[in-house]
Amino acid sequence: MAIGYYLIAAAARTAGLLDSGPVLLGLNFSTESMLFLIGAGVLFVVWEFKRSRPVAILIGISAAMLGGLVLGYAELPSSVFAAPRLHFIAPDIFGAMKFEYLDEILTLLAVLVADVVSTFEAKVSPAKDLQEADGTPVNLTRGLTVSGALGTLGPLSGTGTIIVAFEGITGILAGGRTRVCSLVAGLVFVFLLFAAPVTSAVPPFASAVALAFVGYNISKYPYCDLERDRITRYLELLALAGILCSSIAVALFGCIAAYPLLLWRKGGDEQPRGVDWAASGVSLVLLVMVLAEQAS
Repeated sequence: MAIGYYLIAAAARTAGLLDSGPVLLGLNFSTESMLFLIGAGVLFVVWEFKRSRPVAILIGISAAMLGGLVLGYAELPSSVFAAPRLHFIAPDIFGAMKFEYLDEILTLLAVLVADVVSTFEAKVSPAKDLQEADGTPVNLTRGLTVSGALGTLGPLSGTGTIIVAFEGITGILAGGRTRVCSLVAGLVFVFLLFAAPVTSAVPPFASAVALAFVGYNISKYPYCDLERDRITRYLELLALAGILCSSIAVALFGCIAAYPLLLWRKGGDEQPRGVDWAASGVSLVLLVMVLAEQAS
């Protein structure tokens, strides 16, 4: 849920709707942000009537893009296809392993693990045959290993992490269950490498429409749902407070630090383990470090 809130905030920042700063309180109603809101509004209207995620996302992005073209905030691409340009980068591993970067490294690691695990759980949620008896995704360890390996390839070639192939839930909703489904999805993204002029022509405020919709789908379970576990609702409040501080790290470390305390306070058969208290202590230290850095 915290990741969902963060994605919505990131989309609003990308579109210029939220001012930059340590706290998400300032709104900026510029032309780009208004086009973003129009695109998002069109997306949700289409979603309510059509109930097709791909169609709604495409129409929402197109609406924002069309408005940008009319008002001069976007341009049509000069070409449709172009050969991809990859720039291989030699990573400075030893330079990144300095103690002063420890909180950033652990933050990125924790966020990546939480993001990938929640993605796997969201993907298998509509498919009971892809879940273990306790509800966890089948072959989760293998999936985390593969995603971690792929995550190192993107930055070395000068682009983002290459884990988008398994992040679409559309294949599972359409009935996909085998590796062939993921392979076909990956091949489609390979095609986009050669259509970079078209994808690059989409302005940030238009592409942010899709990001906001993804965040909504992740965080659509409301806090006011009284049927949910009380601890879950407390953690959701902590996550929301972290997002208001414009930091997924504050939300994540705050929830990890508070979880064993809330579980102990609740009582019952399930009690926090030693590893839970250890993770809580480490997260509390990292939370203080992040807050001190933001305050400075």
